[in-house]
Amino acid sequence: LLAAMDEQGPRHSSLGRTLVELGFIDENQLVKALAEQVGMPYVDLDEYPVDRQAVSLLPGTLQKTNEGVGKLNNLGRELNRGLKDLQPTADSLGPSLKAAQPFLRQTTPVIRDSLRPFSVEAKPTVAKLVPASTHLAKATPNLDTLTKMLNNLLAELAHDPPGDGVHGNSYLYYVPWANHNSNSVMAAQDGIGPARHSLILVNCGGLSFFDTLTRQGSTSNPFLTTLTKLLNEPKHDEVCAKGEGS
Repeated sequence: LLAAMDEQGPRHSSLGRTLVELGFIDENQLVKALAEQVGMPYVDLDEYPVDRQAVSLLPGTLQKTNEGVGKLNNLGRELNRGLKDLQPTADSLGPSLKAAQPFLRQTTPVIRDSLRPFSVEAKPTVAKLVPASTHLAKATPNLDTLTKMLNNLLAELAHDPPGDGVHGNSYLYYVPWANHNSNSVMAAQDGIGPARHSLILVNCGGLSFFDTLTRQGSTSNPFLTTLTKLLNEPKHDEVCAKGEGS
């Protein structure tokens, strides 16, 4: 060891390398001693041969690792910019929290004495609402479909087509007219309820039948005889020529 230390200076090499060059130790002994010095396990590759197939995968693995490190580097730069942009917000957060302290002190009794007891008392009611909300969740898709259909219907009624005149107004434009006409049609009523105005067209043959039914009286068909009288139709001889409708 002293001889190696004397030769170390002129050789300008480490003590271990000098010992190997002088033949005192070999390479394996030097590597084993260095491994023990740094606390790492020593593996002799001559005793444990390396799998060549595993070695062939090493370049690809190193390339993927390099790409991953490059992406991490880009992420680090972006995070750095983002953190710099958040710096003004972080600087103003302290004064904001300090200004909010009086508000928090005032709301603490409300949360402690009102909201917290209310939440405790509401737990049984909320538990009972869980089944109802489950059924409501099942019905929600149907309600959503119904809402969309009603929306489409109202959109169709309110659609205002381009142009003027009869074909240039929406359906809602004619709703007041339909309401007015309905009032006019249903203006008459009897003991049963409103009676819709109607127009009955009868030819001379039909009037001849009504005259015959009226003359026979209630012996043949009382129901039809009553309806014929309520119609108050004109007589056959009043509106039809002789021999017509026979």
